[in-house]
Amino acid sequence: MVAALAELHKAGFQRLRAMPYMSASGAYWRFEIGPVDLFHQVHGAVAVSEYSLTHSDQRATKEIAEGVATYTSGHAKEGHFFGWEDAAGDGARELADKLLQRFPVLAEKGRGWDYAYAGWFQRLLGLVEAGFFPYAFADMQGPSRNGLYISAMRPSEWGEAPFQPELPLPPPGEYDGTLNLEDGRL
Repeated sequence: MVAALAELHKAGFQRLRAMPYMSASGAYWRFEIGPVDLFHQVHGAVAVSEYSLTHSDQRATKEIAEGVATYTSGHAKEGHFFGWEDAAGDGARELADKLLQRFPVLAEKGRGWDYAYAGWFQRLLGLVEAGFFPYAFADMQGPSRNGLYISAMRPSEWGEAPFQPELPLPPPGEYDGTLNLEDGRL
């Protein structure tokens, strides 16, 4: 899934960001993809969600749901990325194409360039490929101001990592605590 977002960045959808986090049980890694305008200005790896909205902003729940794609590692064994049953065996490019087709609001809002974020994301991708799973928060662990947390999930046959992984915060998002709804869209 991480590689699919990298493919989208290469294709000119660099305004798409990732919010990696751990499930409440701690057993699964989650990876939400959303547009930069849903990511906080004070923590560029944390997006607004329907759960963090004030009561007056609850009308935005549907718009947020249409503009965010959520992956869970719990579906990885079946190849049901995003719960799709037709994604088993798909590579990063095919998954990226399906994301654009199946999440048109996400695609529309994600078009554009953000070289600073795309560069930061390459570091995240490199860590994942090396067997590390960066995350912004977990059930009992709030977001850090110093960077993302990193969980080592390296297979034992890979041996010890040749480096100490770290990942600073990404560039700030655009969400300032308010949602601007125009014509029923965020």
